[in-house]
Parts: sequence; C-alpha cells; structure tokens
Amino acid sequence: MAMLVFNRVVIETSMPVFFQGQSGDAGFILAEHLQSNRFSRQYIIEISADPDNTSGLPVFAQQLMKRLEQLDDVVQVWPGVQPPVNFEQLLDVYSKYASLIYSLRPEQEAAQLFNPGDLGQRAVKLKQLLLGPQGYLVKSVAKHDPLLLTFHAFKDWKNKFQPRTEQSRHFTHLVLQSQPQAFDFDAHWQLQRSIHRVFTDLNQQSSHQFQYRITGVPVFAVTAEKEIKSDVRKVTVLSSLSVVVVFLILLRSLKAMHWTVLILASAMATGALMTTLVFGATHALTIALGATLIGVCIDYPIHTMVHTAISDGSDARVVVDRIWPSLLLGGLTTMIGYVALALTGYPGFQQIAVFALSGIASALLLTRAVLPALLATTALRYPNLSVIQYWLTFCTHYGPQLRGVIALLLVVTISLLPRLQWLDDLEKLSGASLQKQKQIDQSIRSKISTIEAGRVVLVERENFEQALRTTEQATLILQQLKRNRLVEDYYPVYPWLVSRQLQQRNLNVYQHQITQDYQKRWKQALKQSGLSVSKLGDLSVQVDLELDPQQIMKSQLAQFIAAQVMQHAEKSVIVIWLGQHDPAAVAKALRSVTGARYLSQRDTINRLAQGYRMTAIYALSAGLFIILLLLLLRYRQLKTALLILFPALCSTIFIFGCWCLLKQSISFLHLIGALLAIAICVDYGIFYSENRSGNRLHTYQAMAVSMFTTLAAFASLSISSNPLL
Repeated sequence: MAMLVFNRVVIETSMPVFFQGQSGDAGFILAEHLQSNRFSRQYIIEISADPDNTSGLPVFAQQLMKRLEQLDDVVQVWPGVQPPVNFEQLLDVYSKYASLIYSLRPEQEAAQLFNPGDLGQRAVKLKQLLLGPQGYLVKSVAKHDPLLLTFHAFKDWKNKFQPRTEQSRHFTHLVLQSQPQAFDFDAHWQLQRSIHRVFTDLNQQSSHQFQYRITGVPVFAVTAEKEIKSDVRKVTVLSSLSVVVVFLILLRSLKAMHWTVLILASAMATGALMTTLVFGATHALTIALGATLIGVCIDYPIHTMVHTAISDGSDARVVVDRIWPSLLLGGLTTMIGYVALALTGYPGFQQIAVFALSGIASALLLTRAVLPALLATTALRYPNLSVIQYWLTFCTHYGPQLRGVIALLLVVTISLLPRLQWLDDLEKLSGASLQKQKQIDQSIRSKISTIEAGRVVLVERENFEQALRTTEQATLILQQLKRNRLVEDYYPVYPWLVSRQLQQRNLNVYQHQITQDYQKRWKQALKQSGLSVSKLGDLSVQVDLELDPQQIMKSQLAQFIAAQVMQHAEKSVIVIWLGQHDPAAVAKALRSVTGARYLSQRDTINRLAQGYRMTAIYALSAGLFIILLLLLLRYRQLKTALLILFPALCSTIFIFGCWCLLKQSISFLHLIGALLAIAICVDYGIFYSENRSGNRLHTYQAMAVSMFTTLAAFASLSISSNPLL
C-alpha cells in the first residue's frame, strides 16, 4: 500500500482547484488563464530608498536589473513603468497600419478626423511636434502616417506607463519575466531565493540604503504551497501523535497500538489512492482534513479491543461478531454525512468525501476481517476511567433534572438562532501569510497601475475574430463609462489587436475621405508650414495592407498583451482589465453586448459560497433525514431512532447558539462541519443504545476512549494557519 501511494498518488496544491474545481465557470477560466500564460510567470519588484537617500536609487535599480538578468531562470527584466517591448518601435510598426486601426468608430469620427478645414492647423501642429522633445518619435510615425492617426488610435494608452504617485522618486519598480511555469514550486522557490541573494549582495555594497518587496503569481503560489505543506505536516503529525498518546494512556498496549496504526495507515492510504483515481490528484487540504479521519476510523478497532478486554477470555472473533452490527451502523451513519458532503457540489469537499468514504470502508473491513486474528496474541487492558463511572452515575441519578435543564437550554438556544450572522467572503479563509502577501501586492500594484485585481470585462466567443469584434464593442462602452466617470481607467487590447472587420471599415472610410482635393489641400498646408511635401505629402495606402492579429500574438508584442488573450480550439477569451469603477454600472452597460460580461473573481467565488450555503442547508437536512431513516430501518421505532440521534443534534444546536452569543459569523463550512459532527457523534448513541457488552458502564468506557481519540484528532486542526482547517 505504501508503494502504491508513493508511486500513484498525485498531490495538488492549487487553491482555485480546491475552491472552484475543474469547471468551465468564468471565474475558473480567468484563474486558469492567469496561471498558464506569461503573466503568471512575472514578478514585480519594488525597490525603495529612505527619503534622504533617493539620489542613488536609479543607478541601484539599473545595476540590480543587470544582475537579475544573469540568473538562469530569468527571461527578461524591465522597468515597471515601461512595456516589456520598445514602445517607440511599436508605434513605428503600427504607423504603417494607421489607416486600418485609427478609430473604433470611423464612420462617426470621420468628420472630425478628416475635416479639410483643419489641415492648416494640423500641419502647424505636426511641425511643432517634430521640433519638440519627442520629435524623433513623431518623425518615425509621420513618415508612414503624416496625419498622425496612429496617436489617435493609441490615445487610451497615453498615460498608462507613468508612475501613479508624486512620491515615485522614493521607489522604483522592476518587472521580471521568469522561465518556469507559475506552479513549478521548487523552481520558483529557488528563483526567489536567488533574487533575495542578488539584492542583498548589491545592497550590502550600497551600505544597506535600499529595501525591496516582491509580488506576483509565483510569490502567491510559493507562499500557498509552503503554508499548505506546513499545515499538512503539522496536522498529520500532531493528529497521529495525539491519538497515539491518548491510546497508550488509556489502553496501555504497544502491540495493540501497532495493529491500530497499521489499520489507520491503510485507511489513509486507501483514501488517497481512491481520491487520485477519481479526481486525477489529491489536494493537500484534503489530506490535512483527511488526517482527522484517524480520530473517526480508530473508533472501530478501539471498540473491538475494549470489548475484547472485558469479555473474560472470549475470542476476538466472537466479540467482533457480537458488536459488528453496531460498528457497521455507526460506520454507515458517518459515511452518510460524507455522502451529503459530496452532494454540496463544493469541489474540495467532493474530494474529502471520496477520501473519507474509502478510508472508513477500509477501516471497517480491516476491523471486521483482519483485526480479530491480530488480537489473538495481544494482551489488552481495560481502560478503567473512574470519572466516566462517576459521570454515568450522576446522569442516572439526576436524570429528570438534567432533562429539564437541557429542555430549557434548547428553548433559549433556538430563540437565538435567528441572530446567526453569515460569512460569504471566502477571501477571509486564506491563511495569515497569504493575507499579508495580498496586502503587499495591493500596495505595490497601486503605485504602478490602476488595475483592480480580479475584476475584468471577460469576452468569450467561438473564434478569435468574433472575440476581437466583441471586445471592440465592449471598449466603446468603457470609453463612454470613462467619460461619465463611472470607470477610472481600463486596459483594452485595441489597438494592439484589431479585428479584420474594423480594419476594413477604417480603410473604407479613409479611402472615401482622402480624395484628390483633400490631398491637394494637405500638400498646400505642408508648404505653408515649411514641411517637406515629398516626405509627408503622400496619403495613399496599399490596397492589400492588413494587420494580422494572429501574427501579432506570435510576435514580440505577445509579451505585453499575453495576459489578456487566451485561445483554445473551442473558444477564444479576451480580458479587459479595469481600474476603479462602478461594478453595477459596468455590468448593466455590458448586457447589450453578446459574449461580453463583467466579472469579479472575488464576487463570483462569494456567489458560489452563497449558493453552497443553501446547498449545505439542504445537505444538512437531507443527511439528518437519511440518518434518521437508517435508524428507523434498524430499530423499527421512531422514539428509539430519535433518542439515538438526539444527543448529537442537541449538541450541534448548542454550538450554533454559542456562535450567536459570540456574534461569530459562520459560513456554509460551519454547516458542513455540523453535519459531519452529527454523523460522527450519532455513533455514541448507537453504541450506548445497543449496549453489545451487556454492561452499560463497559460500553460507556469504550465510548469514552473513542471520544477522546476523535477529539485529539480534530483538535489538531487548531494549530493550522489556514482558517478553513
């Protein structure tokens, strides 16, 4: 079994997979896209200096950039306020296609852009620009595009590569493009260590004047990986050790412990193997939560051992035959809870359900078929817990009074339940280290970009041409929203990528406007301004000229826009990043555009959480009903079935009442936990009611041992840094 686990089990650590699964949901599409393209392999490094020592910052940044480019897994490093390609060269290239890309609304803007009466002013303006500080750039554009239509096409990108704060002299940013895939954790861990080492060495030469912070998808990936692995390791080790300690203290048998450990290890291995077979991989959080299964599955061998210890020399096989109906029923009720867990539709819990179901089934079968033979030569000791005897006597003696207290508490608790506060923001379920990294990320990105992370306009169409056309429609809407101050900024793919349809429309309008009379007036305006007619007077275009979007995606420019374009055989996806905006206004405005929609990844996940909450309520209700139905089938009496279910259900209600008093916000995860608690704890009602030992004290002692080991296993989750655990 150990060899199979080592060779076959695949461990998954991607959080989107656990929270959203491998679905076609838009939120997952965006998350998958960000993890798979060049953007996901980028780091943003912020270098800052003390207010009194800013003069050396530019030189230090240049030196650091050169040193970082020498690292093995680094493709390219560039300043954060510049594109990763030469912007001036790009304008030079695009100026050749100015007549194809100059406007998103060529028919409406033709009168403004090609007004013959403005040609004199346009020629004067052209001369001023040629003599200005960026004359070299204007010259390279004007030789292909004398009317400077290229600048009109790129007007939305005019200020996108400038620092967003007046304090920019105190810091600078570098963008590093790495070679490894975003979730190659080992490679990125080594790269991040190398970045730290290079900065530390260089900073030491500068008398430690500078500090740095780093962010990017790989930083989050490595942070999450370290946090999850740490949690899995801590929870698994502590859960195992605590159960072993409790077991040895109460049963005092190393040999019995040995057999129990083998059964539990087999159950865990079976769970991991089955989960990998069903889902292709087992998530690390599934293993962490699955570690608590130790506390559930250990109940079956414990009851067998305790009942064997008090059976006056009876063979363990006889004992197992006697208590097997109770063990089987207890196992089935627990499994029902996990089946209901799978029906919630929550991807991570579906994994946990498969893990637990196969693990519990394995533990039950090994306890029934294998353990009795192993106990034949094992000395077992009876766990004589005096406090359990006192408690049982107290409850028996004061039964009526206790029932009255419980009834009163139930009335009070149920009256508190309407005060329950719901938590639907799943971001609060990320660990402390991820929360800290998110704050760093927001702080860094706010200084170089207006983008609101995870909030985009998402375009999905059947092919690339249709996606570009839809994106152009959405861009026009965003332009209007920006004019109305409902969107601060946005990052379109136009004019980097332009649909063939829009290129043809631009060309048709251009050719219609550029008449012989228009060209004659333009040449006269050039002469009056003292500009060269021979170099700037030709406004004609090639008939077969075309800007191929597919070729652009294969060019150097792909480094710049790759984060916004994803193409598959079945669909093309284009993303328009958004700055600060009014979500309701954007969503409403885009309803008229087929194939385009507003998407907030955080809101999408939280809507999923709200849906899961209702599903969890249904699952809790259905699970309770199925458990009750199973008890009815077993005992044929409603009163007996309700009495067995009552302790677990009553305890859960009390816990919800405590959350109300503490004003603790709860999520659908709490409901799932309640269902699992009932499914596990109903076993105690079954064991006590059936009393297979014929002695209630002995049965109660066996229940106490299993309760303490289960408690030890679940309590180990409290040391994890992930709030989900």
